[in-house]
Amino acid sequence: QKDQDRCFESDFLYIGDGFDNTVKTFDAETGWFLGSFVASGNNGLNGPRGLIFDHEGNLLVTNQKVNEGSGNVLKYNGQTGEFLGEIVKSDATGAPFAPRGIVLSKHNILFVADLVIEENGQHGEVRMYKYNGNTATFIRNLAHPPSGEFFPRSVVIGPDGYLYVSIRNNPNTVEGQLGGSVVRYNSKTGAFGGVFIS
Repeated sequence: QKDQDRCFESDFLYIGDGFDNTVKTFDAETGWFLGSFVASGNNGLNGPRGLIFDHEGNLLVTNQKVNEGSGNVLKYNGQTGEFLGEIVKSDATGAPFAPRGIVLSKHNILFVADLVIEENGQHGEVRMYKYNGNTATFIRNLAHPPSGEFFPRSVVIGPDGYLYVSIRNNPNTVEGQLGGSVVRYNSKTGAFGGVFIS
């Protein structure tokens, strides 16, 4: 059965479920539920958000750690779901507060979209890490676009090699309740590449 013989020749859909703090697996062709690939709360999983597979086939999960402080990034075996470690530690330099989207470039740069909550309100960062398979060393935050508001949600690397970041408008202002934009960055250097969709 597919859920007992996971392999990369088969196509599966993985979804982080914040209701019961699991990562669930579905057959990508039929939509059939195949079970929880990562069990509820496995090694502190509390608010799974972005999911990607690294270049070795392991699953990386941005973990928001809801109501616990700063979030982190966890790694699980891509075949078994076994916990392999905390690759971005919640107490490390550059740890995300409320991580969302995640993507890994071919240059082994890990990008994490993060919502930061401070005393004077909310803003966001896209954090850049060098990923070596076991740890992700913080490099820097990417420059904010010139609009002044930055609430990043999802990140993806396009076929042109650019990092694309979807940004929602400030939900705390009446004029900003709807809409957003997409900006892009050089995925190798982190240099701002302009607004792609305004």
